[in-house]
Amino acid sequence: MRFFLTFLYFVISCTILAFVDAVWALGYAPKSFIKIFLFGLVPFALLWKFKKAELLGLFKFSKSSFRKSLSYGGLVYGIIVGGYFLLKPFIDFSNITTSLNDSVGVSASNFIIVALYISLINSFLEEFFFRGFGTVFFNVSNRWLTYITSATLFALYHVAMMIGWYDWWIFVLAIIGLFVSGIVFHLLNQASHSLYTSWFVHMCSNLGINTVGLILFGIL
Repeated sequence: MRFFLTFLYFVISCTILAFVDAVWALGYAPKSFIKIFLFGLVPFALLWKFKKAELLGLFKFSKSSFRKSLSYGGLVYGIIVGGYFLLKPFIDFSNITTSLNDSVGVSASNFIIVALYISLINSFLEEFFFRGFGTVFFNVSNRWLTYITSATLFALYHVAMMIGWYDWWIFVLAIIGLFVSGIVFHLLNQASHSLYTSWFVHMCSNLGINTVGLILFGIL
């Protein structure tokens, strides 16, 4: 029953945000407030009420895990930025800036602020929701069921925001990559017993994507 109710909350939350992205086309600020409420405040309240010990356990800090996260994050950042320069001659990335400007009003004038929010806060919200709240409330005897369910929802959640960015085959590869990333993030946290590990790697991933964004918007 708990698995079903958690899954239902995930689906409802992701559907609302998908609707905000694809239909309402709200600006980035109101969209972010809705996300903070659905991905942050509500899950935190539920964890505090029903799973306080597990909530506090998510934030154990380890120096050795931090050093590993630093290495993994640097590698991911290099792959993303390097991959952009390798693929630039073959793929048209111009649709990304146009889509961001048309759908949520992100442009060169406000992209730096948005990039900082995405890298620092948005990455934490997604890790807390999918890897923190999801891991605790999806907790079943088969750990891989939790990982696969959460990673699938994590990948599908990004569909609405990426529509129109790429050709269909790149879009499919991106969704597969997000699913694999979700599994990897779970495994990193499993090894370190902390949410910090996946958050830091996710943060570096977003920094890499935002570095590409700075280039596409002509800021760098």
